[in-house]
Amino acid sequence: MKKALKIILICVLVAGLIGGGVFTYFKLKKPTPCEVYPAMQWMMSYMPNQSFLYGIVTSDASQTIYPDSERTVLEVLVNPGDVVSVGDPLLRYDATRANLSYEQNKLDLVKLENKLRESYQEYKKYAREDYENPLLTPTPSPTPRPRHSSAQGAPGRAIRLSGRMYFDLNSPTGGSGRESDPFVYEIGASDRVPYSFLQSLLAAAAEQEATVFAKVVQPEAETLVSVTPDGAFTLTVKVENSTGSADLDSPKSGNGTSSDPIVYRYASGAKVSNAFLTAQAEKAAELSRDWYVLLDADRFSVALCFSPDGAWRFSVEVRPVETSEPSETPTATPDPTPETTPEPSDTPEPTFPPYHGGGMTKAEREAYAREIAKGIREDELRYRQLLLDIERTERSGLDGILFSEINGTIVTAVQPDEAQSGSPLIEIRGGTGLHISVMVGEDDLQNYPVGTELSGFSYMMGQNVTARVSKVGTMPVSTSYSGSGNPNSSGYLLVLDIVGDVVPGVGEYIEFSDYSALFEQGTIYLHEAFIREIDGETCVFVAENDVLKKRVVKTGSRMNSYIELLGAPLLPEDRIAFPYDKNCREGSPVEDAKGGMYYGFGW
Repeated sequence: MKKALKIILICVLVAGLIGGGVFTYFKLKKPTPCEVYPAMQWMMSYMPNQSFLYGIVTSDASQTIYPDSERTVLEVLVNPGDVVSVGDPLLRYDATRANLSYEQNKLDLVKLENKLRESYQEYKKYAREDYENPLLTPTPSPTPRPRHSSAQGAPGRAIRLSGRMYFDLNSPTGGSGRESDPFVYEIGASDRVPYSFLQSLLAAAAEQEATVFAKVVQPEAETLVSVTPDGAFTLTVKVENSTGSADLDSPKSGNGTSSDPIVYRYASGAKVSNAFLTAQAEKAAELSRDWYVLLDADRFSVALCFSPDGAWRFSVEVRPVETSEPSETPTATPDPTPETTPEPSDTPEPTFPPYHGGGMTKAEREAYAREIAKGIREDELRYRQLLLDIERTERSGLDGILFSEINGTIVTAVQPDEAQSGSPLIEIRGGTGLHISVMVGEDDLQNYPVGTELSGFSYMMGQNVTARVSKVGTMPVSTSYSGSGNPNSSGYLLVLDIVGDVVPGVGEYIEFSDYSALFEQGTIYLHEAFIREIDGETCVFVAENDVLKKRVVKTGSRMNSYIELLGAPLLPEDRIAFPYDKNCREGSPVEDAKGGMYYGFGW
């Protein structure tokens, strides 16, 4: 018994000596310091760059001409620094191929027109009624007189159709251009009066410094056109046996498209003022598309088309007078439109008038009429395409001269032998200023009020460019703007005006990057690895006087791996610790991390 007690006392004594030694060791041992990292590295290196903006330089008005493989440029007529106006010549190219194509298109148009007239008669013969779509115009538009030329054109070439002589708009058949004796031009029914003709009247008015009057005569209709030297046009259309009143102040229907033009009530002899025409032209420019207007009277209608570049044209269509003459017993006539064409049956329909000795049956006549209508529709599409090709060639210039479409300054002008593929021959910049449109996330929009100046860099010039915010978008243009780092963030457009001495060219790519706005606005995002929740409090561990201190923070929105710290509780120069490290606790000594910003995180 005494021996056992002695053993227990010895064990207790040994355990006490060992415990005291261990306690003394840990008591005297210096604590392992906690590694800390510069806060700047974890505020910005992984944070989406909210202040990174980029865009392409644009101008309110610009015109760029590139080399065209189908046109051989003979001479560039301008030099860098030249100031040009609308209508000034820019370059001259070999127009031989264009003129040959133009003449061929006119011949094809006449051939197709004759074919359509025969098809219309054939349809009427078998369908027992007129075809629903009349021919757009009986003759192709002629070669226009060159712009800026006061020389009289060659005598108008006449084309005989349906026993009546129609003249073109190249030169008048009479008159002196005064109000009491206007120029007289004779055209066919439903012919279009193109912008090139109206421009020739404007050139004549400017040359004579007086108002010029021209009368365009068609079967059963005549249109009086007047133009002042400053470009004020008026129209007055007269048709016999037409009554009613005009109302050009409020439209009746339509949305301004080719299929549904804006319709106004009109009457014979009513003047269409320059104010009305100008308002329609401004609407086309505002919408950046063609704008269609129809002036509808009881016996006729006037169709007008306005282009965004200010060009416009018109045509007059006179409807025949309805008569009460008795007609033969009506026969069921097929509708030539595709929507009502019957479905094919097991019995194939004839593609030519069948011969039975005693004539065609009703079903055969209707089937043949449908075949004719189908061919008419195909020919009419080709006919419209030829008209567009002819008008496009006329507007681009048959004399080989390309003209300026804007008022501005020549920025680039390269002679043909110095031209490079993909580079412009001529570039004109309008005098209304240069701008850049950039996308900004909704979380960053507050950092860029109107008037904010940003410094950008042009890689093409290798110089810094200064821009000022002139407009802040109020409606999102994107509902998932990835540049903000938040897939749920909407994107807004900012308009920046180029200011300062360095002026970039139109089309240059500019980058803007400014981190200072983040701290000026008190917006700080910190990587989530440095944020911890202890006893219900969100905190970070910051080095203060070489020891670690817990700092309570309030968090906001999350952007990927970064969390917003509200109230700016950190400064870029602060040193922060990874709070989950076993050596990092409040009061621990600190030391700067070794091995760089990724050290200790396994990255």
